[in-house]
Amino acid sequence: MLVEAEQVEAALRTMHNVESVTLTGAIRRKLEVVDELCFVMTLNPPATAADLAEYIRAIPNITEVACKDQTIIASSPSGLPIVINTTRRQVYGRALWQATGNAEHLMQMRQRFTAHGLQESDLDGEEEADIYRRVGLSFIPPELREGRGEIEHAESAQPPQLLDTSHIQGCFHLHTDYTDGADTIEAMVAASRRHGYRYVGLSDHSQSAFYVNGLKEDRIRAQWQEIDVVQKKYPDVHIFKGIEADILPDGAMDYSDDLLAQFDFVIASVHSRFNLSEDDQTRRICRALANPYVTILGHPTGRLLLSRPGYRVDMTELIKTAAEHGKLIEINGSRYRLDLDWRWARIAKTYGVRFCVSPDAHAVTEFSNVALGVNVARKAGLGTADVVNTWPLEEMENFLRARPSIVT
Repeated sequence: MLVEAEQVEAALRTMHNVESVTLTGAIRRKLEVVDELCFVMTLNPPATAADLAEYIRAIPNITEVACKDQTIIASSPSGLPIVINTTRRQVYGRALWQATGNAEHLMQMRQRFTAHGLQESDLDGEEEADIYRRVGLSFIPPELREGRGEIEHAESAQPPQLLDTSHIQGCFHLHTDYTDGADTIEAMVAASRRHGYRYVGLSDHSQSAFYVNGLKEDRIRAQWQEIDVVQKKYPDVHIFKGIEADILPDGAMDYSDDLLAQFDFVIASVHSRFNLSEDDQTRRICRALANPYVTILGHPTGRLLLSRPGYRVDMTELIKTAAEHGKLIEINGSRYRLDLDWRWARIAKTYGVRFCVSPDAHAVTEFSNVALGVNVARKAGLGTADVVNTWPLEEMENFLRARPSIVT
């Protein structure tokens, strides 16, 4: 969906007499699921929306192109509606603000316009940031425009410094061909170097995941030996030895504590028995969070977007337990998951929980999932103080060393 939107945007930019093109709507707000592709475009005079529609009809696989007044409607290659609002440069800021939404945010802002004696037409010629300034607010980033208290916050605070992909220093939750990954340890480490990361955390599946050749202890030892060899070849990328360990139905972990303690980090995840009652699922996960050797709770609700809802669990209790035991909650950037949901991440932040933005990468091509995870973090209002893998290597090493020592 995002790739398709960017391809349409790139095609629109190449058209004659197009001055600017901006993706708006739910995509600009970084929602996890969208039902249309929205754009705001400015045209160089004397070009009109009707002229633009003729050009759009020539784009391969764009169909059902129609023009009404200053708006063009079409269908994308996958069948999603495309809505293009054309406007004059003088009203671009207002048009961009209107097209970004959401409806609740716009309604609340219009109430402030009225309270300040403003008509929307009074905002013509203003940049988008100036629209907020005119009603006594700091700029509200598009990701936060959901009518969920962001306007009240902007009355008394500077614009939030949201997480950016450039802040990520390393990433965890990477799978290799030891289990269900497509690429070798060396290939994954080399890819992390190309992305500029200072550290990576390899975390293949544990033994209960027999369906993906989950690691028994002898293969764990073999993987560690290979990691040591690869580490010597890539001294500028520190490799943390981890595991994505299954949370068993009773909340116990998939390995004994003495083995868990030997990993640099442990991601605890649910991969089975999704149909437990809410009480049993909550007890199960909270017991795992209380395990002193668990570092991160992986894909916390188990949802698959547009495919499988999350399992029944008391998320508030889960978040409280993570905060109590100092556990990280993963923001899983897999395009199929985007889990933790940004709404719950906002709530978890209020409890003091910290997060790890992870790609859940099963191939070198999936490091791009980090950017999708960052989008979730931004929607949740998270900054660098909330996300541990913005830390430099030394700080991350110190954090992981603070886990309990090996049981003897």
